[in-house]
Amino acid sequence: MRVNLANREYFMLIEQGLYKKMKKLVNTNNRKYPKGRNHLNIDYLVFVIDLIEQKSIEHKDNLTKGHVRLKASYLKKYFWNYKRHIDFLESNDFISKRPYIINKNLSHGYKVIYPVNQKLKIVKHLCSQTEFTKNLVDFENRTCEITDETTEHLTKWLNTNQISFDYESAMKFITNSTDLSIRQKYQRMLICEKLSHGLIYYRRLAKDRRLHTTITSLPKELRPFLSFKGDKLVSLDLKSSQPYFLCGLISELINTSGEGLVFGGLKRRFREKISEVYTVTIPSTPQNTVYEELSEFIDLVLTNDIYEHVGNNFSEEFLEEIQGPNGHIQDKFYVLSKGYKQRKQFKTLRDYCKKAVLEYLYCSPNSHEKRIKEIRRIFPDSVNRIVNMLKFKDEEKKFNRNDFALILQNIEAYFIIDIITKTIAEERPDLFMLTIHDSIICTVDNMKYVHDTMMDIFIGMLGIAPNIVFEPWFQVTEESTKVQKIA
Repeated sequence: MRVNLANREYFMLIEQGLYKKMKKLVNTNNRKYPKGRNHLNIDYLVFVIDLIEQKSIEHKDNLTKGHVRLKASYLKKYFWNYKRHIDFLESNDFISKRPYIINKNLSHGYKVIYPVNQKLKIVKHLCSQTEFTKNLVDFENRTCEITDETTEHLTKWLNTNQISFDYESAMKFITNSTDLSIRQKYQRMLICEKLSHGLIYYRRLAKDRRLHTTITSLPKELRPFLSFKGDKLVSLDLKSSQPYFLCGLISELINTSGEGLVFGGLKRRFREKISEVYTVTIPSTPQNTVYEELSEFIDLVLTNDIYEHVGNNFSEEFLEEIQGPNGHIQDKFYVLSKGYKQRKQFKTLRDYCKKAVLEYLYCSPNSHEKRIKEIRRIFPDSVNRIVNMLKFKDEEKKFNRNDFALILQNIEAYFIIDIITKTIAEERPDLFMLTIHDSIICTVDNMKYVHDTMMDIFIGMLGIAPNIVFEPWFQVTEESTKVQKIA
């Protein structure tokens, strides 16, 4: 969201109990230290609290015992005396802090501490016209300008007042919920407040090339409260998107020698890695059995449910090991937010296989987990070899946890943002669209057109058809039936 300080005051949002306590302590401190390095800037303190919560919402699946990792360079960028302010927040129990880990290149972790047994309420903090505030606004505006260069056909909708959010109903839903923790309630309330005040951020990251917005952080249970000009919304999601894009990548390797159009949207480093993978894994003669294996794998993913296929081919011995009570499937998975493995139950074998396949795609090639070994046995050796090579660093031949995921995410973003939605915007510039990674959001009336365009482009460029699933962003009504009929 672009900000003009000449047009309005700049404000941030914070929980009322924290804010009252903070103002009292800051006033006491600043009477003692009217200037100098011990003087506190309440604008920066509120910013840090808001930043921790915003990043915790964005990276909810990558927290360390509830703490989000924030680089010191990021905090220092806005305020020179950031350490003093972080120490103040920690020593007065506004936040808890986890140490950095040098050998894993992990920054300090932060988590906001909320008052217990108090009714949560979010209030505005009006920022003063200081250099800090101006720097913050300048950074937000630059981020938006850079993002608009490649995504203005989408972000233009975020800069209008045509997106409606039923604030009262959403807040009532959150307040009455018995399934949400205090932190979950606060984070959802914070998103609601930001939407109601028009504080919709957006940026396109250089790493994954995805468009990240307030809407992408919106929890599923709050989606029914969002609409466009009063029209109900629906998302068109790619089912099994990561296996699908893996198949797209393999198809391009087979048919274009690693030089296809799909790879034009990737960074040079990734293109060079894919070229190396092609040279090593794809034989020069198409009659080779490798081509047959890869073609059969692509057909399997496209015509069957890959997760059900994996479950159906698990060994009996392994199925007995993961069989839990009451017919549930259970196994131990590493939980990043807790820092250790924890037993997790799954209602169906398919749910378990979905998590296991995604783990297979991104785990170390040297993983000795039994479920990973089972999947490697089920999948063709040629597929295993391609997947493993894409996980290594080019020079050191060491495992790189991020590269393969980033390659698939870059391919996804290239199709969804740079090809499909731009094509739609050129043909129908008044058609409302937003994206959530591998999904496109539009109104119910436009979903068939969007669906058909997606299919045409995917088939035309990759030569393989995806499975597109419709997800209504509203309660079950007659319009739900309409969605089902089109689907």
